[in-house]
Amino acid sequence: MGDKVAEAAADLNPWNQLVAGCATFLKASTEPQVQQIMLIDAPAVLGWGGWRELDAATSMQYLEDVLTRLVDDRTIARQPVKPLVHLLSGAMNEAALWLAQSESRDRDLAATTAALSAHCSTHSVRRARSQRLVVTSSSVL
Repeated sequence: MGDKVAEAAADLNPWNQLVAGCATFLKASTEPQVQQIMLIDAPAVLGWGGWRELDAATSMQYLEDVLTRLVDDRTIARQPVKPLVHLLSGAMNEAALWLAQSESRDRDLAATTAALSAHCSTHSVRRARSQRLVVTSSSVL
């Protein structure tokens, strides 16, 4: 799973890495063998604590790295990164669990990916507007 996410996000800016990584994670989580290992076997064999440690060392570490870059370059507002990591990781894991149980997996994956894209597009538009306002203000001053 980590390799798929890393491959999808290679050579992109940090914001697009985050978006591509999330979309790839969602798509991969609909594959039956990934669901079996990631959502059923791993938590059962490792226990909830062991599974969370593994998730923290892989997916959550990726999220922490990219979110730290996004905060550092001010793509997103300055704030503590750890809460963002846990919020986004929880949302992604919940979406994966929901998709795994979906009776209309393809449709629900498309809807989930569309929701992710819509949210990310809204953020990009707000950021672009914000940058234009900053540029306009500084050129007036």
